[in-house]
Amino acid sequence: MKSEGPGKQGSTGLIRLTIFWLIGTPVLAYFAVVQLMNGIDGTDSPNPKLALLLVVATAAAAIGLPLIGFFVALATRRKVAAALFAAALVALLLAARQAGLLPIGQVFSSSTSNEPEVCRGPPGASEGVPGC
Repeated sequence: MKSEGPGKQGSTGLIRLTIFWLIGTPVLAYFAVVQLMNGIDGTDSPNPKLALLLVVATAAAAIGLPLIGFFVALATRRKVAAALFAAALVALLLAARQAGLLPIGQVFSSSTSNEPEVCRGPPGASEGVPGC
């Protein structure tokens, strides 16, 4: 059995990780959308737990695989691969922030309060009023 040379160390794993990321993430996203769209006619999704699991798995694959690839590339001293994985991570996080999926503004906002809302509606018509 031949041992891999110093130039080949880690490249097979990075290639497999990249292929799984580029193919697996869209496939997971497709299945998640199909599960979520089954309930669009006013009924619940046939399996809401599966739909939630697929959405979480898609997000984990979309962010987690490039993050793992970045650290593997750093550990194997592949600077170009590390830079590409880092660029992909930054692009994904910026796209998620632009789409409103990352509530960064709300987390660092000073206007948020930890105090509960107080019901300000009349006693008989409190339905739909925040805090009631």
